[in-house]
Amino acid sequence: IDWIMNSIDRQIIEQDNIREKYFHDLIIKNDNIKSDLLSILNLPDDLTNLNLIHEDRYINGITADFTFVYNNQIRAIIECKAGDIGVTDYVRGIGQVLQYEYFNEQNISSKGIQYSNPFNSILLVPSSAFNNTNFNIGKFKYPKSTYIVEINDSNKVARRISQEELKTLS
Repeated sequence: IDWIMNSIDRQIIEQDNIREKYFHDLIIKNDNIKSDLLSILNLPDDLTNLNLIHEDRYINGITADFTFVYNNQIRAIIECKAGDIGVTDYVRGIGQVLQYEYFNEQNISSKGIQYSNPFNSILLVPSSAFNNTNFNIGKFKYPKSTYIVEINDSNKVARRISQEELKTLS
């Protein structure tokens, strides 16, 4: 019976990896999403100044989904969570963005790139993640620098979920 469970676990993990890979690819390939992120971060809509480093490795074996470098400074570090996530994965994401805030505070950079001021960590999720959950995102504590950004599954528009929306949900 152990081998059956291990096989099922492997299959679920593989499906999750495929979903997250699709989400990463969407962000890499869609310039409108990148422009939306620039707007959310109050940056000029100039993609020529953007370097999106995918799967950037930091200390302690932590890999950020994206390091968002604008004008040769780290403006944000992004953690992506694919749709159909449970509360454990969501809380893991919050823990990861907390570490990204620490990296900024301690000026820890994988490639020696300086951080900008202001800096934000971003928890980036598709709208389906909120539609299919059994938990309330308004009832979590988030790091001070964190923006929660939703990408609409239908029109692929990224938007920041405001503090007021979080309060309304809680």
